[in-house]
Amino acid sequence: MKSIILKFINFINIIFIFIFFWCFRFLKDQYFIFTNKKIKNNFFTRFYYYFFKAFILICSLFKISYINYCIKKYGNFNLNHYSINGRGYLNYSKFDISTKKEIYKSNISRLSNFVKSSNQIEYNDKDSFFDVGCGKGENIKFLLEKYPNSKIFGVDISPDALDLIRLNNQTNKNLILEKLNLLDKKSLNKIKDNSYDHIILSHVFSVIFKINKNFTNKIRIEIINNLKRIASKSIIIIDHPLMFETKEKFVIEQINRGFYYENLFDYFLKDEQKNIFFQRKDYSGYLLYKKK
Repeated sequence: MKSIILKFINFINIIFIFIFFWCFRFLKDQYFIFTNKKIKNNFFTRFYYYFFKAFILICSLFKISYINYCIKKYGNFNLNHYSINGRGYLNYSKFDISTKKEIYKSNISRLSNFVKSSNQIEYNDKDSFFDVGCGKGENIKFLLEKYPNSKIFGVDISPDALDLIRLNNQTNKNLILEKLNLLDKKSLNKIKDNSYDHIILSHVFSVIFKINKNFTNKIRIEIINNLKRIASKSIIIIDHPLMFETKEKFVIEQINRGFYYENLFDYFLKDEQKNIFFQRKDYSGYLLYKKK
């Protein structure tokens, strides 16, 4: 039964591709003829030209409307995902101490991969670090082990995730943790200029969105500008590779979690982009911005 269904789906797919290819090819040619003064055109060419223009416009408007609708809905859905009863942190508060310790022990840091493979990273012991959206401490665990004399400030929206980190670092005086929501404009404004040498955001930006594209753009610009103000040496943004490409895209992963991707390079001025280093590794993109 399964093989029959797959064959039917494949058959429908082939038919759709066939029809779309030949229709699109024809319309593109009519568009070319109409816009080329050297080639004679007629009434039908004009009709197909405007039909193609209308088709492209409708597709563009649909894409914009769809992304705005997703942002509006998932702006709330994502909060549910990372809430106490959401899937984001699996309601850590109900786990016993030994389970929490095992979860922290099994943490794998994406930042460590970049530090080990890049010659652009200039981290030193006794440097200070600000981990924005630290989650259950994947990168914090790495930083504490690699730079034991460094001050580390970690923030996240989930108090349960922060408690899990605290449980496993009760005697470490170099670690400070605090609940913080990046969508709250006041959250970063209260932090002074050059407060930390290095800032890390790992798979955070793609879930920062609210209301619509324009509002999201303003929020992200404010966050980037604040981070550039707070960091004295560098900022590293780790996220899905789609976060560093030119085409915007909204991806629904599950019932209460979605991602809005767009090109983060556009949030840096042209002069600042000279100080940006980018690397793609292990299904993630790494954007390193060095302050001069």
